[in-house]
Amino acid sequence: MSYSRWSDSSWYTFWDASRSGETKEEQELAVWYDVDTLISWTFEELQSLLSKDNSYAIHLLEMKYQCSPDEATEVMEYMQQFCNDVNKEFA
Repeated sequence: MSYSRWSDSSWYTFWDASRSGETKEEQELAVWYDVDTLISWTFEELQSLLSKDNSYAIHLLEMKYQCSPDEATEVMEYMQQFCNDVNKEFA
């Protein structure tokens, strides 16, 4: 399932079923900023990131991806959508 695509976003994000494990915590979201920055996050990692102070999380994403604050804020929305979907799937 895709949450964003490069055609209308700086991000290409999708639930990466091929890399996801069997448990809720092992589900992975591919968060690609460009062809050189292809990073996947587990549900557990995202839960940890999203539980942090918003400004800290945005700064961390800016540093990791070399993106703007607006782009970091945008990708956090996709990350939250993914976490919501994983919670529904494993309810």
